[in-house]
This record gives sequence, structure tokens and C-alpha cells, in this order.
Amino acid sequence: MKKTDTQHYFTFIAFVLIVLLFSGCAAKVPIWGNEKVGFDLQYQLDNNQKLNYEISTKSNEEYEIMNQKQASDNDISIAFTLVGSQMDKPDQLVGRVTVDDMKMKTIQTAMGETGELERDLSKVIGKSFSLSFSPQGKEIDYTGIENLTIDMGPMAGGEQSIRERFTNILPDLSNNPVKIGETWTSVFDETTPSMGGTSSIKINTTSKIDGYDTVNGYECLRINSQASGTLDVSGKMMNWPYTVKGDIAGESTWYFAYKKGLLVKSSSDSSIKAKLAIFGEQGPSGPLNIEGTNEVILTTPAS
Repeated sequence: MKKTDTQHYFTFIAFVLIVLLFSGCAAKVPIWGNEKVGFDLQYQLDNNQKLNYEISTKSNEEYEIMNQKQASDNDISIAFTLVGSQMDKPDQLVGRVTVDDMKMKTIQTAMGETGELERDLSKVIGKSFSLSFSPQGKEIDYTGIENLTIDMGPMAGGEQSIRERFTNILPDLSNNPVKIGETWTSVFDETTPSMGGTSSIKINTTSKIDGYDTVNGYECLRINSQASGTLDVSGKMMNWPYTVKGDIAGESTWYFAYKKGLLVKSSSDSSIKAKLAIFGEQGPSGPLNIEGTNEVILTTPAS
């Protein structure tokens, strides 16, 4: 699945470093495994290896409270480079992420009027941060990312880090070899600062290897994921206390170059159906619905 603004839940990369033997046979299985023994999926990022990715996220948000309706359409694109760094720990992969370009367009409708919101992206474009993650795709640290902020305006929480744009960008891989048709589960459970309060997201994802595909010259495993979870947010918006509680659902298809350990492409759809309340749980409330799509593409040519 994927993860987004509150929807960026599904995106991913992988490779393998185990040597197996066929039972009763002297021939070696490739280090990434095969259909018989299962595929051993792990991320791999070599020192100075350079990967170029593009992210495209579209979402529609609608809510109604105190008989007032508001809607916004968001279109965000990010081009970034990931360069592998020297690793001090064998169980961690480290890369330097540089935001090469970013575009953000928001069309908002409120009180019967529609307008486009402008964002200052100068604190983000051309800037870098360090990302470390496990071979199974668990993000460990984002060093320096809190300095990369966007002013979202007083109604959307002011200055905010771009961390959520890169959270769960890699899908979680199985800890054990997995065969075609088999499934594995992963859990995302994170609480982070959000708009003067906290944002708690819990997501359970079930993934299955569905078959093979060649994508942009890469030999890939095709993997389907289904996700469900909950959202619990509290904070202040223009000094008004608010809460958002609801359910998350999503599905994605992603393509993993299993011989190279790379996420080549992922496409996902997600939705949030929640309740927005202001001035506490007993205050005015109304529905909040978010629908989103997210796509991640590796643009580095296959070699």
C-alpha cells in the first residue's frame, strides 16, 4: 500500500544477499532465490550508487462543518536523487536524498469562491537530507529533513517539514523468502507532530507476489498490496483546537527489480473517511473525506 499527505502509504525497492542450495542438488540458487525456494527480498543501495525517482501525488479533500463546505484539489510532483553513502552498520542502508525539483498546485473552494494557493518551495528545491533504512524497507532516520519546510498557510498549519512526502516511500518487504502467490503482512504505526498537535497513523498491509513483468527495461516481480488502518489527529488551526478521527483504506501495485534490489514503479489509490471536530469532541463536527492517487517511478535507465 502506500502512504500520502495523509495518503502516502505505498511505495518500494529491494534485493537479496543469501546463497541457497536445491535440496539434493549441487547447483546453487541465485542469491535472490527462485520460485521453488522463494524470493529473498531485500533493499540494496551501494556506496555512490545514484538513483533518480519521480513522485506524482493527486488528492481531493472535502469537508463540511457548521453548514460550511470546503474542498481542495492538490497536485504535487517531486523529482529527487538518491545517492548511496558509506554504511557503518551492515543492517542499515544510507543514502543522500536531494530534492531536484518540486511543484505544488492547490485549488481551493470555500464560501462559494475558488482560488489557487501559492507555496514558496525555495527552502526545499536543491536541498538535501540523509535517509537511512533497513534492508526490509523500514525507515530508521531522516537526518536534516526538518529544515526542509513549506509554508502551508495559517489554515493548514504554517511551516511544515516535507518528511511526510517521503514517509513510507519504500514498501515493507517480507522478512522471509516468499513464493509467487504467498503473502506477508507489515505494520506501520507512527505518531508525529502535526499542526500544533500530533498525528497518529496505524496501517496494516498485506502484500502478495502476483507474477513477473518487465518495466522500463527492468526484470521485475509484480506485487499487489491491500492496506487498512486508522487516523487520529489533534492540534490547533488558527488557534482553534480540532480533532480528526477516521479510517484509511488503500491498494497498490508495485514492481520490484528483484535481481537488482530496486523499486522500479508503484501505483496506489487510497482513501480516508473521517470525522472533523472543532472545539473538542463535543463541539461542531462534520465529515472529512480524502481520495488520493500516488505514483513513484524510477527514471534511471536499466543497465
